[in-house]
Amino acid sequence: MLGRPQEPALLRHISPDEYAAMKGRLGDTPEARRAEHFFSEAERVARGQQLWRAGDLPALGLLINASGSSSADNYEVGSPQLKFLQAALQACDGVFGARFSGAGTRGACVALVDPAKAPSVAAQVMASYAEAHPDLAAHSQVIISDSGPGARAFDLV
Repeated sequence: MLGRPQEPALLRHISPDEYAAMKGRLGDTPEARRAEHFFSEAERVARGQQLWRAGDLPALGLLINASGSSSADNYEVGSPQLKFLQAALQACDGVFGARFSGAGTRGACVALVDPAKAPSVAAQVMASYAEAHPDLAAHSQVIISDSGPGARAFDLV
């Protein structure tokens, strides 16, 4: 049995080293693939923080793409429409990386884009989405935003 009898059976209660030592015992099951996503996503987040601080947007984009692929393949989420948008974004010049978000059903796609190319990426993706999914495109939008200062604590007293 994996985990600890005194704790609920949650992946967060298993260290990455314990998972690495035991993952072969899980076989090729949906649970094994979801566990792989959980632990590989944690590694991507940690690496992504380093790449963001270093300003290595191309490498960060590859991690974003890998995150999206893992969500679709290992966690088995993602509607055909979101997978289409993710692929359309990834194919655009100026996109470092893209993935869908929101559990993969009626969610959104996020992309890390060269700011100088963001308007052309938006136009290209909206046009390809309108062609592929005209019934949904009329209710779709692209929001171009800048990154903010990140999470921080506020003294509310």
